[in-house]
Amino acid sequence: MTWSRLEKIRKKTRKNKEKALDNLKATLARWQNLVTLRALVLPEEAQRKPRLVLLAHYSAQNTVHPYVLHYIQALQDADCDVILISTSDTLPEDEVSKLNAQGVSVIVRRNIGYDFGSWRTAIDVYPEMTRHYPTIIFANDSIYGPLFDLAPVLAALDDSVYDVWALTSSHERGRHLQTYFWGMSRNSVSSGFFNYFWYDYYRYYSRRQTVIDRYELQIANIAEQRFGLKTGACWDELTLVSLYLDDHQPRPKRLNPLRDFWRELVVNHGFPFVKRELFKTTELNGPQIADIVDVATDIDAEVWALCNDHLLAQAEINITNGMSTRDAY
Repeated sequence: MTWSRLEKIRKKTRKNKEKALDNLKATLARWQNLVTLRALVLPEEAQRKPRLVLLAHYSAQNTVHPYVLHYIQALQDADCDVILISTSDTLPEDEVSKLNAQGVSVIVRRNIGYDFGSWRTAIDVYPEMTRHYPTIIFANDSIYGPLFDLAPVLAALDDSVYDVWALTSSHERGRHLQTYFWGMSRNSVSSGFFNYFWYDYYRYYSRRQTVIDRYELQIANIAEQRFGLKTGACWDELTLVSLYLDDHQPRPKRLNPLRDFWRELVVNHGFPFVKRELFKTTELNGPQIADIVDVATDIDAEVWALCNDHLLAQAEINITNGMSTRDAY
């Protein structure tokens, strides 16, 4: 047996062991109370906004960073109520109180299942949400911004034909909705998709690749093929490719619109966010990083200052010399 063949067998065995352990953890999680703090300030019917955002949050410093607070305020200004679900070990009582005073509910939970685990936990804590809100939005804090008003984007999605939608879609590893910001309309609930996806299909997997494969890559397929729903995105990868890649220009094998078309999205289409991942990608050199900073600063210097402070605090990037560094956590 060749060395390469032996190595493939070892990798497959290791992957199967990881999957088996993940299945066991997912089974155990179903019987555990994952919630460590509930601080709900749910508005009465007359004060409810038309959309509810479930915002998945994590901070190694056990804090809600200023850029996240800006994000929350922008969501509220765009007619959204917000529940923040944090997997930080603890959040200071004064921070929770400030969020509550701002009308933001807070749930702190054990760190299992990534963002999908946070969203499912919020649904368990507040199952009435589908009766109280016509639109449920699932978001996380992996993006910087918004650099533009979110209201027009959300209004356009309200008026669209989509039952399940996202801001962007990708065709990397098959067409799928990108889940840093996606949502479901009331039709998703009445069709049975919401309950099927979150109660029958979902489990608390802790292996990142399992979460991506089973959930992010399958949402649109399940909604369309099993429930006949319409799915789509404000900014679709194929549209961006047709606009910005020449027919004779080779297409990247693993194209991601948030990475490969970040400038076109923000400058030409008013896309409101910059993905934090851009500042961790080793392929980005100093001038490219400086370009992102310059573009964002020109659009909204005040908002970008909050994001820049977070970058510096996390030691993810040195804005001065444009050198990428390892994460601080």
